[in-house]
Amino acid sequence: MTTDRRRTGFALLLCLMVLLLSVVVDGGQEKAYAVSSASDSDIQQVWKTTVKGRALTPIVSHGFIYVISRELSGSGWRNGVLYALNRNGEIVWQYKLADASEESAAIDVNGDYVYVADGELKALDAKTGELAWSFLPAGDTLRGVPTVHEDRIYMTSDVTHAVYAVDRKGALIWKEQVRSAGKLSPVAFSPDGTMVVASSVQTDEGDVSDPLAERYSDQSGTVHARVYSSTLYAYDKEGFALWQTNLDGIEPQSAAPVAFPGGYAVGRDALYILDAKGKILHAPTSRMSWNFGEPAAAGNKIYYPTDNKILGFDANGEQISSYGIPSPFGHAVSDAYGRLLIWQENGWLAMMNDDGSLRILYKPVTERNWSHANASVALGEDGTIYTAYMDGADNGDDISHILALKDRSRPSNLPVVDDAAPTEVTVRINGKLLHLESDPMVVRGNVYLPMRELFDALGAKVTYDAKGKLITATRGNMALVYRIGDLTAKVNGQTSTLNAPGKIVQGRTMVPLRFVSQSFGFKVEWSAKDKSVRIDT
Repeated sequence: MTTDRRRTGFALLLCLMVLLLSVVVDGGQEKAYAVSSASDSDIQQVWKTTVKGRALTPIVSHGFIYVISRELSGSGWRNGVLYALNRNGEIVWQYKLADASEESAAIDVNGDYVYVADGELKALDAKTGELAWSFLPAGDTLRGVPTVHEDRIYMTSDVTHAVYAVDRKGALIWKEQVRSAGKLSPVAFSPDGTMVVASSVQTDEGDVSDPLAERYSDQSGTVHARVYSSTLYAYDKEGFALWQTNLDGIEPQSAAPVAFPGGYAVGRDALYILDAKGKILHAPTSRMSWNFGEPAAAGNKIYYPTDNKILGFDANGEQISSYGIPSPFGHAVSDAYGRLLIWQENGWLAMMNDDGSLRILYKPVTERNWSHANASVALGEDGTIYTAYMDGADNGDDISHILALKDRSRPSNLPVVDDAAPTEVTVRINGKLLHLESDPMVVRGNVYLPMRELFDALGAKVTYDAKGKLITATRGNMALVYRIGDLTAKVNGQTSTLNAPGKIVQGRTMVPLRFVSQSFGFKVEWSAKDKSVRIDT
């Protein structure tokens, strides 16, 4: 996401706003909660590493943290560096990028290669940073975010307006022309393997009364309307068209559409939610110009930061919550307890607590002229918070601080349960009690079940590579690939984030119940009162 359009004049307003009450609307009930701040005993800065430029959202995988930082050059904020850091915050390797993306890189499920586009698609050895191969079609330029799905890497082009599918050795498999003009987003894959890409074409002479138009004034003061002709296109993995849906008012997207079980969420200044076949479930009635929030999914919920709040939607496109937070930036990330972490645009790293109150986790210390958020949050397998913020200088000589933070707090409404301790939890699937040979566990508020018993009960076929700790489970047309200990998995090739990692406890392979069940599209309900789980398939 570009940050050139932000101004530091919001800083005073932000400071005033965080003193106000946060508002939570849930199920039509509006409540106000006071803003709280974190104590030193709850938040610990594990390390802080400083790099040049404007650092983007980290990627955490297999013991490494990967961060792209864009640097100012004669051509603007185009050059950059991809850094690989270890868990101690030490830079292990770095790779110069001639044309850095506004977003981030991608990594394959095995953690072998990092994929990045800086004019051409490149595969770098994830441990050493050495170039393995590069891909560049004749007469084209590739920028943006690659997408890894199963055994292929997908890349879009704003020059040829095409999608490329490349194998893991850098050879072209197919190319599909999406349209003849406009900007393409990166691609995303749904749980059923459908590939989607958003396309936007800008027109500067639209109707100024259009609520989805972006209005601006020329030097004479005349008001004009900039409108976007936007479409979400769906393809199968071989590039054959399935359907397309017009999304009026969606500005060019530098991030991929959000795919969740049952549909998609698209847009930043205006939000659309669609079902798996492209039917619009939620459409915007206006646009929020200069919105710095991006939608994200947590299970079957979609969170959309906009206009000093975070809106929550269910998979049917119905709004189910509204959390008040000044100037949210980037996308929200849900921790192991379901609390939302997000930056405030020119301010602080914040958390929406389980009771809806706003909690300040981290306040940047300005070493230069001004500081603001430039990244979202990534969570490590142990719950460590990885993120970055920019320390800006008026002359453009910006630096960024990459952070690792630990939060020792826990929601007040959770029972105190010893880590990795068995507990009396009952599980029912379609109302039928599930009898388990091994006891479930509650670990930091997450219910874990023995891997093979859970998959068998859900009707899934499972294979397990004990040496690599790699689970592969299939049910119908759904496929899940997950490595024990990671906080990301592949659901039909699409990266999905877990609230908590799988564990091996006393020789048993334990997996988080909610993530596994929702990955196959099931509804999961947890009752803390009687410690029971209900799964409806």
